[in-house]
Amino acid sequence: MENKQQSELGTKSISKLLFSMAIPAITAQIINLLYNLVDRMYIGHIPKVGATALTAVGVTMPIIMVISAFAALVSMGGAPRSSIMMGKGDKDTAEKILGNCTTALVFISVILTAVVLIFGEKMLMTFGASENTIKYALDYLKIYACGTLFV
Repeated sequence: MENKQQSELGTKSISKLLFSMAIPAITAQIINLLYNLVDRMYIGHIPKVGATALTAVGVTMPIIMVISAFAALVSMGGAPRSSIMMGKGDKDTAEKILGNCTTALVFISVILTAVVLIFGEKMLMTFGASENTIKYALDYLKIYACGTLFV
C-alpha cells in the first residue's frame, strides 16, 4: 500500500491527487459546520431560554476560534514539513516531525483546556457575556473545553 501511494504521487495527475487529498479536509470542515448548526438549532429551540442560551453560545466563539487556531498552527506547519521530508525520501525525519507535532498538539490542548476551565468566566465576560448569558456560555465552554484534545 505504501509503495502504491508513493508511486501515485509521482504519476497521477495533479487534479486527481488534489481531489483525493482534499476530500478528507473538506469532510472535516463540513462535519464541524454541521456540529455548530445542530448545536444552534437545538439550543435555539429550548423553551423560555433559547434566545439567551443561543446568545451565550455566540459569546464563546472567539475562545473556540483560538482553540482551533492553535490546532491549525501546529498542523499547518508540521504537515507540509513532513511532506517535504517524505518527498525527499527521508521517512524517519517525516515520522519524527509528525510525532513532535502530535506531542505538541496534545501538550497545547491540555494547557488550553486548563486555561479555559480556570479562566473561562473571565474570558467570557471580556468577550461580552452578560449576567444573563454567563451561566449558559460557561456551561457550553466547559463542555467544549473537555473535548479540546480531540479538536
